[in-house]
Amino acid sequence: MITPVMLDGSPVGAVVVQKAASEPFLAGQLKITQSLSTQAGVFLNNLRQARRLVEADRISRELELAQTIQRQLLPAAEYDIEGLDLAAAYLATDRVGGDYYDVFQRSPSTVCALIADVSGHSVASGLMMTAARSAVRLIFEQTTRPSEILHRLNDALYGDLDQTGLFISMCIVVLDTDAKTAQYASAGHLPLLIYHDSSQEYEALDSTGLLLGIIPDARFDETVLSIARGDTAVLYTDGVTECRDSSGTFYGEERLRRLVADTAASDAQEIVRTVVSDLRAHTQGRLDDDVTLLVVKATSDW
Repeated sequence: MITPVMLDGSPVGAVVVQKAASEPFLAGQLKITQSLSTQAGVFLNNLRQARRLVEADRISRELELAQTIQRQLLPAAEYDIEGLDLAAAYLATDRVGGDYYDVFQRSPSTVCALIADVSGHSVASGLMMTAARSAVRLIFEQTTRPSEILHRLNDALYGDLDQTGLFISMCIVVLDTDAKTAQYASAGHLPLLIYHDSSQEYEALDSTGLLLGIIPDARFDETVLSIARGDTAVLYTDGVTECRDSSGTFYGEERLRRLVADTAASDAQEIVRTVVSDLRAHTQGRLDDDVTLLVVKATSDW
């Protein structure tokens, strides 16, 4: 006598009972065999669920570790750079995000500030962000020109980006505190906003090139602009301007501009805190995309 062992409606095995004698099986014996096959199916299902829980717990612990490592790779919350006041906010929708920002120096007077957004919210996006961070820092030791940094970075990452189908938008600003200038280049990123304190007007610098990973040997334009005392540079990802309220209304660049202008007299940390608070109020705390904001302000020592 053979009774199937079922799992999710499909047979995965059988309970086989054989008698030494040739007499037929009784109805009670059939019920016992069917009960055994049912219990075997329940056991297999419980075993599968237990394995899934163990695997889910393993993945959860690995993602938690990846999140910790990724956040540790972000720059320090406080900066000590003469002439500059910097602050940033990073809010990830998933444990491992695709946004990235960085601030580092080659010399006391040469400061690189950048922001980037890797497509997607997967672990692969987070890994690519980590690779981009390491590559940018190495390239910056060889050249401080933003256009050349993007060119070399694209060459370094193009093969990996092409194979994974990922892309990176990036905005780089290199500030010279001696010359009082900023060099700017962008790979498909959102405009860099410069709020000039003297005129109380914005200067928006659009992207000067394609996304990283689109074509090999990509070239990028570069802009040099003067920075005066009190000017504020705002770098951000699309998670800021494209976050929505319950009715689907975007936060928008104009609202960001207005809020920064209203708080321009404050320090960088207060500007970032005010924008993040306003974003949370707009979305009621529900974010659909990673949010990254970096504010760089020329202080009275500039």
